[in-house]
Amino acid sequence: MEAEPGHTVGSMNPWAETIDFVQNPNWNNYNGFETPFGAMAEILQSWPGARQTSEQDHKTRHLRLISVIAGYPEILTGRRPLDIPLHKKAELAFKLSDFLDQIKPDSNNSEWHSLRTMLLHYDLIMFSDEEKKTARKILRYLISCIRKNSTYGENQGYPVNQFHREEILFLNSLHSHDTNRIEHYWPTSMIEESFQEPPLKTETIYVNTKRDKRNYLEHTFKFDEIHSWISDWSTPKSNHLLNENFSQKWIIAASAILESLFAKLRSHIIEEKRPGSIVIDGGGRISYISSRSKEEEQRWFKSKLYSCFLQDPEHPHPFAKTVTESIAEYAKKYTTEGNENFIFQKINSRDGLQKEQNKPFWHDGNPTQALYRHLIGGDSSKYFIPKVVIDPSKDRADKERYLISHIRPTPWFYEECICCNGQETTLSSMSSCSSIIKGGHFVCPFHYLFESLAESVGIRQTSFNELFLKQPRVFGDGDKRLTHILRFDGNSIGLNFEREFKSHFPPKNLNCLGVWNEEKHQILDINHSWSFREKRSEEENKDYHKSLTDIHNRRLQVLIRKQRRSFSFNSKWWIALREAMKVNTECSLVPWILAGDDIVLVNKSDSSDESISALLRDFHNNLESSLNNNITFAGSIQNRNNTISKNFNDAEELERKASWVWKKMAQESFSHLINEKKLLELHEKWEEDSELTHLLEWINSDIARSYRFGPSSGPVSIIIPSDWKDHSSS
Repeated sequence: MEAEPGHTVGSMNPWAETIDFVQNPNWNNYNGFETPFGAMAEILQSWPGARQTSEQDHKTRHLRLISVIAGYPEILTGRRPLDIPLHKKAELAFKLSDFLDQIKPDSNNSEWHSLRTMLLHYDLIMFSDEEKKTARKILRYLISCIRKNSTYGENQGYPVNQFHREEILFLNSLHSHDTNRIEHYWPTSMIEESFQEPPLKTETIYVNTKRDKRNYLEHTFKFDEIHSWISDWSTPKSNHLLNENFSQKWIIAASAILESLFAKLRSHIIEEKRPGSIVIDGGGRISYISSRSKEEEQRWFKSKLYSCFLQDPEHPHPFAKTVTESIAEYAKKYTTEGNENFIFQKINSRDGLQKEQNKPFWHDGNPTQALYRHLIGGDSSKYFIPKVVIDPSKDRADKERYLISHIRPTPWFYEECICCNGQETTLSSMSSCSSIIKGGHFVCPFHYLFESLAESVGIRQTSFNELFLKQPRVFGDGDKRLTHILRFDGNSIGLNFEREFKSHFPPKNLNCLGVWNEEKHQILDINHSWSFREKRSEEENKDYHKSLTDIHNRRLQVLIRKQRRSFSFNSKWWIALREAMKVNTECSLVPWILAGDDIVLVNKSDSSDESISALLRDFHNNLESSLNNNITFAGSIQNRNNTISKNFNDAEELERKASWVWKKMAQESFSHLINEKKLLELHEKWEEDSELTHLLEWINSDIARSYRFGPSSGPVSIIIPSDWKDHSSS
């Protein structure tokens, strides 16, 4: 016997501008799992740590389930899917959560909810008040809604008189098969009820209002001028200090540091704010909602951000072992337990030990937490980490733009560091910080960390078994191990995120229609505070509360749409790239930078131009099919003809030009993907850079067809090679 069918369509398409539902979702044996329950079981079962999921207390078990639903499970120690997006576990997590996001629930407060967002909101509001009751309700409705409103295999339904085999695996992984756990946590009564579960009654989230109860504000934190920060910290101020082919490692390290900061911050937000609080995640920013004030959240965020490099077993740094060992090694180069050493003298004479309340910096020959805090915590990390924007409406010269301004005076580490201060030196072409130290110069702790961090990143990013199947090449003396640098960035992402929905559902309550018609624009602008009118008398109380809920449910749809679009883009972008890399086994490109849609891959395997082109074409096609032909990419491929550092910068400059060329193509052929602001910027840029016209002519020619992806009349992706002038019709 099979369950009665539920909805005939899936959830609202998060990218739609008019009413549009996705197809009723069918789980098609993804990654070898017959149903989504099998995928959930695998993720919960393989959670890193000394104790498996089922052995945890009920709060932790439930948070892990909610994290799985949200697409934020921990897949490696301290790392979630967005922290290591090309890992096979990340792919499974993305596919599972994307599937849950396509399921249409029975929502009482918004047509825009998917099963994923409805459960996340329910957990966000209810879990702190009724923990066990809320966890049971969420588990029951998750099972019921998947069964009722989705299928698996060849559109099969689930049996109604027993659990599916993979449902049992899922419940075993979550709660175990222990008799007491089955009695207290398994939803066994659902068998008698044919797995039919009444809809969850979700309370309305009031977004940016003047209410005291359940009023949530969005808090956004964005790193400022990331590319400039990477360039500044990866390029020593002293000219020719580093070997130019070694300095590229610092670029990798600087990018990895930014990614690891987000990993730590995500971990804190997921546990302390709940997974359902996250709104936008990516592009150097993270935003989340909470019921606390802007000032409270800024203090909280500050406390977490500037302690990110310190040891924290509950929220481990993705490179915790590398950081700990490198800083210990660094400290031992400059200081001992005696007083006659450089760092001790500097601390004692410049900063004083009172900052650490006279706690010892050494114990049994090893640095203590007090020394770690001094070297990579507090003021040291505040100076090192990029500025964080909290009010982008303010100019860069305005201190109110930032979470904090860079501290003054400059911590002594950076004043003394030869890489930071630009002092003249006879040293040149050095290949390690240790050699610089041996040469008699001081290096700050973060620059010292870059070297070992870059090595760890290189090993970690090339350990994806399915992505590196090409036969290895053994390089001889004098061979260039790196032959190409490929850089690209997503197009029109911000434009697609900001597209307004044109077919808003009006309030169901007739008492609200007048307010809706008069104040629709203000109601749908969640960036500014808005409140429904106050009730005029006690007689109006009942109708007032109905109207209040209904009108704020209209406002809620904007928040849900932002959350769903952000997750949809992240999951589909990374799945599209990973699948293209998997099928193109003759093209093994090493990831250097994976920062949202900002990608740098390098060729260290002698992969051919044709294989690289095939990978990019598949990536474009995957994006086209999964994101409604609205997201493309533009970039450059730099042939190695100079030092790696120089070619890296050349690739970056050519990527910028490719972006402008793509915008010109959009203006001429697919103008719905470029807005007025970008058109004005394009006009100014086109006037000042004459080479752009030649690049446009070339990329539109038959000669360049292997660097142009997509239909000639539709949205295309482009890659411009550094030797484009050398290509000819012959």
